[in-house]
Amino acid sequence: MIKKLLATTAIALFLTSQAFAADTRTDTSKIHAHRGFYFSADLALSYATSEDIVPHRDDKVALKCNGWLPYSEVRVGGYIANMVSVYGAFGLGLGKADYENPSAHDSDKRKMDAVIMKALLGVGAEFYPFQNKESALYGLYFGLSVGYENVKTQDDNDGLTYNSAKDDLNDFPSVFIRPEIGYDWWFSPRWRFGVAFNYSYGKIDDDWETNTNHSFNFAIRIAR
Repeated sequence: MIKKLLATTAIALFLTSQAFAADTRTDTSKIHAHRGFYFSADLALSYATSEDIVPHRDDKVALKCNGWLPYSEVRVGGYIANMVSVYGAFGLGLGKADYENPSAHDSDKRKMDAVIMKALLGVGAEFYPFQNKESALYGLYFGLSVGYENVKTQDDNDGLTYNSAKDDLNDFPSVFIRPEIGYDWWFSPRWRFGVAFNYSYGKIDDDWETNTNHSFNFAIRIAR
């Protein structure tokens, strides 16, 4: 009788341990943990305004450009403690804009339609303040990035194209700082979908000219 009871108890303990192990494995597979490599790809609708104040005769004149453009950015880097991602970023956008040059000799060239191209190179970080061990790097995040950007404009006679061999109407280079806020949702154990808004302010001021850039980006993204 005692042997049967011990055997039954042993079998029950074995089955319980197997069930617990299976549950543990299942729970582990659901944990969203990122260690090492970080990647994200953004697609944004961007509104950009640029101004270049340059000498003109005995005074100064402001060359201006503003317009909407689709903008895409790739970020590659790494994770720290499942709370912070650090990355390098490269972005590129192309769209239509209004260009203004009050000093143009031809009155038709003082205000005109233009093609605008924006290129960006920078570094940054994202911080996820609300931690959950089963959903690391999830939910609300705050970001900050810095770097160099250049906005180029050309006459749009060739349509929505930028031709590197063609003279630019003007360049608007700047060193920028860009705060960001966003929210991510998981759609697989390793990938997440998110939305974000960021504002970029850039400026370069020297003895010859002063370039200032502002841009507002509304983005969707995938990341891992």
